[in-house]
Amino acid sequence: MLKERLPLIGALCLLILTITNFTAPNESITGIVGIVLFIFVLILYFISRKK
Repeated sequence: MLKERLPLIGALCLLILTITNFTAPNESITGIVGIVLFIFVLILYFISRKK
């Protein structure tokens, strides 16, 4: 179930990153958000791969 929704979760993370990129006054905020979302999707990928 998680494996089928992983592309949708990734697309939502990209949307969040895009909104942050346009609204954040500082590029370091965008970088931090991008790294956190990348690690989140990576963890979900490894969880869905084990099942």
